[in-house]
Amino acid sequence: MREPSFPNGGPNGSGDGELEEPAGIAVHENTIFIADTNNRRIQKFTTDGIFLQKWSASGNNPGEFYQPRGLAIDENDNIYVADANNHRIQKFNSFGKLLKIWGQEGTGNGDFGTPYGLHVKDDHVYVADTKNDRIQVFDPDGEYEDQWGTEGDDPGRLNDPSGIAFDDEGNIYVADWENHRIQKFNPDRSFNSVWGSFGDETGKFNNPQALIVVNGFIYVADTGNSRIQKCDLLQGGNPEKWEILKTGSLQMYEPAGIAADRDGNIYISDTGNHRFLKFDNNGNFIIEYGQFGSDPGQLKYPEGIAVDSMGRVYISDSENHRIQVFEKINPDEEKTYKAVIAAGGGPFPGNHLWDATRSCANFAYRTLTMRGFSKNDIYYLSEDSAVDLDNNGAADDVFGIPSLQNFTTVLAQKIGTPDQLVIYLVDHGGDGLFRMDETENLTVSGLSQMINLSDTEVIFVYDACRSGSFLPDFSPKAARTVTVTSSAAAEESYFIGQGSASFSNWFWMRIFSGDSVGAAFAVSALSVQSVQSVTGGMQNP
Repeated sequence: MREPSFPNGGPNGSGDGELEEPAGIAVHENTIFIADTNNRRIQKFTTDGIFLQKWSASGNNPGEFYQPRGLAIDENDNIYVADANNHRIQKFNSFGKLLKIWGQEGTGNGDFGTPYGLHVKDDHVYVADTKNDRIQVFDPDGEYEDQWGTEGDDPGRLNDPSGIAFDDEGNIYVADWENHRIQKFNPDRSFNSVWGSFGDETGKFNNPQALIVVNGFIYVADTGNSRIQKCDLLQGGNPEKWEILKTGSLQMYEPAGIAADRDGNIYISDTGNHRFLKFDNNGNFIIEYGQFGSDPGQLKYPEGIAVDSMGRVYISDSENHRIQVFEKINPDEEKTYKAVIAAGGGPFPGNHLWDATRSCANFAYRTLTMRGFSKNDIYYLSEDSAVDLDNNGAADDVFGIPSLQNFTTVLAQKIGTPDQLVIYLVDHGGDGLFRMDETENLTVSGLSQMINLSDTEVIFVYDACRSGSFLPDFSPKAARTVTVTSSAAAEESYFIGQGSASFSNWFWMRIFSGDSVGAAFAVSALSVQSVQSVTGGMQNP
């Protein structure tokens, strides 16, 4: 997977493109709409994270918002917003022009009590009128059509309904949050059946929050039980037919969002564990993405989740105040890929660059794995041997310490003859050399002699002071060589904020986001030059 975040990992705020605890997400073609909840507005971006537009103002006048939550899009690209704390629905066209507004706080037909969920289907707008314990139905112009549910726990009654889903026959499924159950209604909205009750046994629920129907199965985010349950739609009323999705040794914690791609793969925002999980269309666990933090690819209490037609996964990274986008990038399956990462220097006394070095190298490792490199094809040399970059509970990501012997062993004995080899060096540098550790240096001539791969494309990325001194003399035997250095031959390279503002961080962030090497270099070079007023020195990659 890959991830560009917008804003790009920056602080929360109220400026254009900045976010404050975003909640709802809706994706349509090349556009993403975000309920920027605590900024009380809707923002519009391209799927690449480019800010396009906002429509916002805090208040209760037409076009203003107070805690917007759910979003839905109809076939004419109109946007429906559950303006939760204003107790109403607002409808806009895709350019933010207000088209309709309906509802007020109350219990009458068309009134609302903190509406959360929205679903548009067949020219009908279905609203989970959460605090009124009912579902209301409207036409696209907001004209009231129907409702069902009243407060209670009898069949057909509701208590804080949240999610709504439909099957191919038009049956309606409601996550009846405080009644700890799923209810099924017929296409004519009449009551059909109750599935589940409070408990932690299979087929029972604890505050189910979200649900989705895919390929004849229903998947429920059983939030209070910290799990996902699945059942054949024809067997939902039989608790023995439900099953809990297995995640190996992983344990979910209060999953809040659920989505599916066009191939039927299921994605879960595992909110309390700061990650999301992917399952195949049979409910088999595939992989997890993310971990706690604020770097690209890291998450803090993700909630809303959506998938577009290209398979990109959008996460409302709530407490990082941003949306992150993950996209599967598959290297050519007929080709082989290897990588060597050297976090040089090490934590010897006086090496004040070490924290930045290992931060950049760790990010490069994560980037390559998210770009489709196998863990077994990345040889990571670092003194930070206890790091667990893939969150598998084992310190097995580092091949060895950075030394000339280990580096030579990897190139001569481990990588074989791949179709592509990526080499990334980061730490101190000098004229034609790279500091491997406190006492050893790797020279440009030595590196050139180590690479004898006439059928391999070599991508060499070097971030250190005077890294540009490698350019004239780096001459490996390779089918094609791409060399990227962070500075000119006589210039310093700067690492600000433990590497968060550095050529490496910007370069790998763009690679993470799916850019080509050339495009990533161009953006990173401009970014480096933009902070020269802070560094006080010239740096020209």
